[in-house]
Amino acid sequence: MPIVPTQSRRLVPAFSRAPALLASTCVTALLLGAPAQAGQTITTPQTSVSNAAGHSTTSIVITNTTVSGGFGALSVNATDSNSFQTTLGARLTSRIETASGVFVPELRVGWIHELLDASQSFTATLVGVPGSSFNSTAIAFGRDAALIGAGFSLELSPDAKVFVDYDGRLGARLQEHAISGGLKVRF
Repeated sequence: MPIVPTQSRRLVPAFSRAPALLASTCVTALLLGAPAQAGQTITTPQTSVSNAAGHSTTSIVITNTTVSGGFGALSVNATDSNSFQTTLGARLTSRIETASGVFVPELRVGWIHELLDASQSFTATLVGVPGSSFNSTAIAFGRDAALIGAGFSLELSPDAKVFVDYDGRLGARLQEHAISGGLKVRF
């Protein structure tokens, strides 16, 4: 169970010609996670098709937090957020022999569904200002999203390959896109 204390300091500009203030924040959070996945693969000499089903459980507990540093100092009450996501997906890969090495293209599709907290909320108070308590709720990203991906690798030798990948998560209110690439060398 990792307990993650985080501290930060930043300059906060004042509303008038007064000098900026130094704000200090300390957050302590407990993060618990438990992923699992199962599936099967059908393989031929040139192609493989895989299916998978899985889940990911995450629980975050944040203790009381204070943002200090003059005007705008906040006291944030303890809160927690729980996520339980199910995933269904499929992957199609192929192996193509070329003069430069083995070319391996890959396509991935899936669906992810959130069963617990769709967004996180917390209560805070302006320090030193009676009756200033307020609630804040994060945006609800939606409970369902499509997972898409494509990529390829070129195996230059048994110990070296280059790769490029794209992964996307497309939901009603959120889209995430990632592109990665690199060179993998085994010594």
